[in-house]
Amino acid sequence: MIDICVNWFKAPFDKDREDILSRAQDAGITHIFSTGSTVENSQQSAEIAKLRPELFSATAGIHPHYASSWNKNSQDAIEQLLQLDVVRALGECGLDFNRNFSSPEEQIFAFEQQIELAIKYQKPLFMHQRDAHDSFIKIIKEKRKDFTKGVVHCFTGTEEELDDYLELDLHIGLTGWICDERRGFHMHDFIPKIPLSRLMIETDAPYLSPRTMKPRIHRNEPAFLVHLVQQLADIYGCSFAEVAKQTEQTTKPFYNLD
Repeated sequence: MIDICVNWFKAPFDKDREDILSRAQDAGITHIFSTGSTVENSQQSAEIAKLRPELFSATAGIHPHYASSWNKNSQDAIEQLLQLDVVRALGECGLDFNRNFSSPEEQIFAFEQQIELAIKYQKPLFMHQRDAHDSFIKIIKEKRKDFTKGVVHCFTGTEEELDDYLELDLHIGLTGWICDERRGFHMHDFIPKIPLSRLMIETDAPYLSPRTMKPRIHRNEPAFLVHLVQQLADIYGCSFAEVAKQTEQTTKPFYNLD
């Protein structure tokens, strides 16, 4: 199993990263994407991927929460990282109008600039969208013919939004959100619309610990990806092994993993 989104350099992991890796490997996790959301942790992600390429890959980008930090210096730093083989996607980038830690205008500008970098370096886009679908899809439609591939990570949207993404030949990343009976179970009705050839799996750790875990542990980690895979097996009506195999077969060519 490949976890396409772990926020590896967040503080909740500071004390026991090696133990977390050991548990992940015991659970069958073969590769982890350390996600970049700022210049600093994009650089950190690239470093861990260079040190341990058998286990880690990196993404590099500016999350919409931090879009106000986008300037010539941050652009140059991200562009430099994109030239590394271990940095396999541009992101996490996109729009988040739920919290607006950066203004919508700043977010749109940073997102459009990062798409241009993905086009320039022919890297996949690793994208975030929350409460901003109309603006997000407008930008994607305008640029879709120019960028190679894209995944909408941590998809939590409506069936109509899913249809829009699939129509544009985008991949979908699902998280433990769908294991949450309070807010994610309604998605089970339309998740089967996603072909396994377009589906990838992620923990988004340390966030979104699966509520189907008993007992539940608040801090999420890559080993807990198994609970998401089991939930997906139940939804698709197939085996755990089939979901694990098919999502890995989808993920490897998307990110040009050997």
